[in-house]
Amino acid sequence: MKHIKKLFFVIFSIWCVIGFSQTPPQTGDIEEQTIFELLESQPAGAGKVTIEQPFNIKDLVSQQVDFNSKFIGSRGYRIQVGFFSGNKGRTKAYKTKSDIVTQLPDYEAYIVFLQPYFKVRIGDFFTKSQALKALQKIKEIYPSAFIVDDLIHFN
Repeated sequence: MKHIKKLFFVIFSIWCVIGFSQTPPQTGDIEEQTIFELLESQPAGAGKVTIEQPFNIKDLVSQQVDFNSKFIGSRGYRIQVGFFSGNKGRTKAYKTKSDIVTQLPDYEAYIVFLQPYFKVRIGDFFTKSQALKALQKIKEIYPSAFIVDDLIHFN
């Protein structure tokens, strides 16, 4: 009787592992497929998805994807520490940037030119709370620093 219980337990365990395991992900170049193609494809053992939509929605999504691919960043926040104009505005901006590189090596520094101003900005922050935390440290060196919305780079 002992051996039958052990045999039953082993068979039941194998059945559970095989019967309830997930199917492995399908290989192939998923990134080349659109969301519509992925939804309409039917991998083995999966259900069927029917999409009812206006006929031009695929074109609109495709246009949005093309538009988004032209940007190399995302909306986020930076900290502005300098704002210069005039004959020596460019020189002052680059001097401030080089000071930042030595004083705050943990942050990337950027110069933004919006005629006629050179703006010196620090960091790439996805959330305002990240920017606020960095602002406390940066204000020790640049007391007039403040947070601005900007297009930030992915790291």
